[in-house]
Amino acid sequence: MLTSKLQHFAYTEFQNPLLVDDTAARALDMVRDLYGKPLTITSDARSAAEEAALPNSATPPESSLHVQGRAFDLRWAFDDPTDCYAFFSAVFSTCRVFGFQAEIEPRTPHSGQSVHMHLGFYLAGHPGKVEL
Repeated sequence: MLTSKLQHFAYTEFQNPLLVDDTAARALDMVRDLYGKPLTITSDARSAAEEAALPNSATPPESSLHVQGRAFDLRWAFDDPTDCYAFFSAVFSTCRVFGFQAEIEPRTPHSGQSVHMHLGFYLAGHPGKVEL
């Protein structure tokens, strides 16, 4: 459950703040701080039923970082390679601080969404994943 006051995101920017992992939200806030540019959340935590209803959902839904409250979809704003590098750098620096491993995937549209960047945080011990 999101309980921390974040520097760059308001509680109302999250669709399911009661399902968002508080530490993951603080990590997202640090990514935004280090990246230095606004990030817009288009999707965050989901229930298992919401995840199962999506095309190409994880099997089983409980394995999804969105269901675990540790994944965020961000509006695509990374057309410039310098922006991509700055974003990736911010993510990896944040993961070192929190002891997370990153899951970063540019995603094509589904359910009416535009192209977006998926950012998830695995707990320590799980390998990270970057798809380009």
